[in-house]
Amino acid sequence: MLGAPTYQQAKRIFWDDVKALSPPWAVRKISDSELIIWYHNGAYLQVMGLEKPERIEGPPLAGGGCDESGNIKLGAWENHIRPALTDLQGWWWHIGVPEGRNHYYSLYLDAYEDVTGEWGVHHWTTEDVLHLYLGDEQAAREIASAKHDLDELSYQQEYLASFVTYTGLVYYNWDSDLNVDKAIRYSPTRDLHLMLDFNSAPGTMGIAQEYEQAGDIETHIIDEVHISNNSTTPRVVKAFLDKFPDHPGDIYLYGDATGGARGSAKVRGSDWTLVKEELHNVYDYMRVIDRVPKSNPSERISVNSTNARICSIDGTRRLKVHPRAKWTIRDFEGVRVIEGTAGEIDKSDKRITHHSDGVRYYACKRFPIGGATVVSQGY
Repeated sequence: MLGAPTYQQAKRIFWDDVKALSPPWAVRKISDSELIIWYHNGAYLQVMGLEKPERIEGPPLAGGGCDESGNIKLGAWENHIRPALTDLQGWWWHIGVPEGRNHYYSLYLDAYEDVTGEWGVHHWTTEDVLHLYLGDEQAAREIASAKHDLDELSYQQEYLASFVTYTGLVYYNWDSDLNVDKAIRYSPTRDLHLMLDFNSAPGTMGIAQEYEQAGDIETHIIDEVHISNNSTTPRVVKAFLDKFPDHPGDIYLYGDATGGARGSAKVRGSDWTLVKEELHNVYDYMRVIDRVPKSNPSERISVNSTNARICSIDGTRRLKVHPRAKWTIRDFEGVRVIEGTAGEIDKSDKRITHHSDGVRYYACKRFPIGGATVVSQGY
């Protein structure tokens, strides 16, 4: 069995490869709908999403592995996968990049400290692989480019396969002296990028424009909407329209894919429907462009994308905020990590996190960040 945290991930990572690696003379039957290959010797191989890890239970497993193991559900290994291996004394590979010091980190430590001989730990970094795959000169260029694009912790995690510790501030590389810029201006010739997070207290929207600077794209947050209490989605959009009633360019939408589960959605439809209805009263349909993902990215990935915009490892800052966007600045100055987690955002203070959440969705959609550790067990 080969698995991943979701069905779509598992199919994308494994299915085409396992079909190509199965010689035709050995294959009895293939099901593209069930992602199963049956072989003439009586064995079969299944590719499976582990959203519900109990699906793995049933016939005993001879072996398998899971990619992106740092993102599978807590307890999936102990409660579902390992019991399925017991009857046949099966083997299993846990493959993935570090995701902070979460359950995958604990498994890594257990395997590293194992004295029974059941476990092995195999570790390599992207830096090492690049030198082997590209050669020293091209690898050095690629690493320099990555350091220009990524913040320090993201680079350590993604390129050095380090189980980095996230403590204190979420946006640890924010510097108000360097990221706040009162000189940035609204330009009627550039598109507007709207970053929404749906709440009734507060209702928020970030308003940004993009500029090319020396081959890079800078994001300038030129303004914001912040309605402290009793907000609705139409009120937020109308407040934006009061600020920009006749913008000649396009309007791009970014935000929470789950918008519509609460608040004004109970009355008239999803929050995104309400956003578009209000905008279409002023801007024609072709000028309002939806860049909202079908599902939200992981919190950690979107934070990494945002931190890379705030300041990369080589000191490049691609996110500037005008002082009038004061709540956005407060977010970046004050949002904290929950102690003892793998970087989980502390949302206990309801006044903050919403503006930076909107920026997270935007940064991850527009500028996503793309070292591995393999933990294996065999009998």
